[in-house]
Amino acid sequence: MIVLREGTNGWTCITDWPASPGNDPMCIDDMFAKWNDALGAGAPLTVDRPGVAYMLAGGSDASNTDPFAMAPAAGEEWISTPAHVMLLSPGGFDAANFAATPKQDEPYIMWDGTPYEHLMVPVVPISQEAMGDVSAEMQNTMSAGPAGIVKNATIMGNPTVEGGEMVVLQEGTNGWICYPDRAVSPGNDPQCNDTISDAGFAAGATRTVPSAGLSYMLAGGSDESNTDPMATGPAAGEEWISTPSHLMFMVPGGFDTKFFTTDHMSGYPYIMWAGTDLEHIMIPVVDMPME
Repeated sequence: MIVLREGTNGWTCITDWPASPGNDPMCIDDMFAKWNDALGAGAPLTVDRPGVAYMLAGGSDASNTDPFAMAPAAGEEWISTPAHVMLLSPGGFDAANFAATPKQDEPYIMWDGTPYEHLMVPVVPISQEAMGDVSAEMQNTMSAGPAGIVKNATIMGNPTVEGGEMVVLQEGTNGWICYPDRAVSPGNDPQCNDTISDAGFAAGATRTVPSAGLSYMLAGGSDESNTDPMATGPAAGEEWISTPSHLMFMVPGGFDTKFFTTDHMSGYPYIMWAGTDLEHIMIPVVDMPME
């Protein structure tokens, strides 16, 4: 391949793979660059830190089980995935938590059990039509994630009386749990957590989760502080932090500031609450606002 433009931020973007029927350019961070080099050479690979890659134009793959397949096996078709993020985690991903077969609208493990295993995370939110005839509160909460997640998740609703417990609007079957917009924040911020992520946030222990955890906030979100998880409002002279459509990702051991920024306005994946027991990364899937 040839260099069309020299970069300055450590990311590498690679053009569409012409062998595939779909359009599949990708942008990869440094860990994913090592992954890509190893894959291309058929070489051993140790994933020693989290990695993030973007394929927001979607992608096509010849096989979900064979990293070296150049075309689908006889009788099979190309695997097409809509706009998605790819994630690497030390120790890989647990097939008990994520599907190991391709999905259009929920995360799945690609090349499970190989050195090149990674998580494919579709980031297209559920459509109004796919929501069906549900209440306005349900619609708002379901806007946090893709259809495959929210249609089968437990959906929580706000308390019916002030100071009361949240109510269950829908009993789920897939282990995900979705929460409504936080009334205290100025933005719209419903959230859907997988089992690991939900337990990590609930225990205040996201750096000691047993395996990788994922959350969707595809409607965006507002936070009081990027440094203090216990803040009840912005510090004096500061404003609420607004993040557009994004994912939240947690891994055992947390994240290293050598590889991920803590600047919440950078437009890059960034560490929230770095150095605390609630540390995780925020992965924007649309452009950050300029203001």
